[in-house]
Amino acid sequence: MTIAAKALRLTPTEAVLLVAAVIALVAAQLMVWFTPFRFWNRWVRQTQGASKDGRSRSGSPKCDTAAIAAAVRRAGRVVPRSRCLEQAIAGAWLYRAFGYRPCVMLGVRVEDAETMVAHAWVIIDGVTCIGALPDLDGFAPLVAHHPYHGSGSRRNAHKRRGA
Repeated sequence: MTIAAKALRLTPTEAVLLVAAVIALVAAQLMVWFTPFRFWNRWVRQTQGASKDGRSRSGSPKCDTAAIAAAVRRAGRVVPRSRCLEQAIAGAWLYRAFGYRPCVMLGVRVEDAETMVAHAWVIIDGVTCIGALPDLDGFAPLVAHHPYHGSGSRRNAHKRRGA
């Protein structure tokens, strides 16, 4: 099925979310590719009226987390060379726009003596929304961008792992 045929099957809400996700994903890619880590790391950490407990803002968000995650996954199939880091950043931006307080996690896993694998994922209210993997618990969190800490921090990085 062609991209155009698939696009015609989307609801208006899904289509708007997909366009927003593609734009956010391209912006995240450009930021990661062309700016130093310290710059885009600051953008990921930015908070806008974050609650103190890291939970979603009061009131019901206009879009559920699953719909946003699906839009980011679809955008990842459309935008060439999009990886987990860019998808996590784009997803976090979209979640913030809809009133959620995402936590962007950056972690690594040692495969063998010579290989390390990095991964980025997004957690909201303790649930992995973007970047879920079957072996996610095998990744050691390096940086967690909690909206309620205001900066990258290993403190309480991943409660399931006890970091």
